[in-house]
Amino acid sequence: MIRIQRCANLVDFMPRRCAAVIKNFGYSTKY
Repeated sequence: MIRIQRCANLVDFMPRRCAAVIKNFGYSTKY
């Protein structure tokens, strides 16, 4: 079972992950 805090952290980091993918033109990132 996934803890609520873990889910909240994943949601909080999503904008950064999306920005990293856009910056790399869709190629792989460190995430």
